[in-house]
Amino acid sequence: MIHKAADWFAAAFLLPKISFEKDIYSTSINHFIQLKKKWKVSIGSMIYRCEDLNLLSPNQIKYLKDQMTYNKYWRKEPLDDLIPLERPFLHKQAFSLILDNHLTTPEKILDSIGCDAEEIEEYSFLEPGTLQPSIPKNVIRLKTLKHTIIDFPNSSF
Repeated sequence: MIHKAADWFAAAFLLPKISFEKDIYSTSINHFIQLKKKWKVSIGSMIYRCEDLNLLSPNQIKYLKDQMTYNKYWRKEPLDDLIPLERPFLHKQAFSLILDNHLTTPEKILDSIGCDAEEIEEYSFLEPGTLQPSIPKNVIRLKTLKHTIIDFPNSSF
């Protein structure tokens, strides 16, 4: 149920009804390829959005889905290699603001989010090492094969 609500929210956010419906005037798969250039959303997502908004008849939706299957577009759509992935900057700015003004520490950020530093850095387009917690010099850090980090005080060896 939550998954369905998240999908609906994403579709409404990426393809708002009033703007998107004005662009739907053809059921040609080529038309949807052109729309992908504008909206930067998968053709499959646009087809499902058309279905949710009742912009096309069930037969038109079936025709588009059949075209997707016939052209083997469900796994790799046209323009997938040409449209660059967007690099959102809001997370990066927020982390920079917080860290540059010493509002909290990388350790507290990692504790509150509950993800690895590398993962947050990758998804937020931060420089590698930005959220690496500072380790006291008397601690030996070991990383296991499953990326679990274990800290041992150096004095105990």
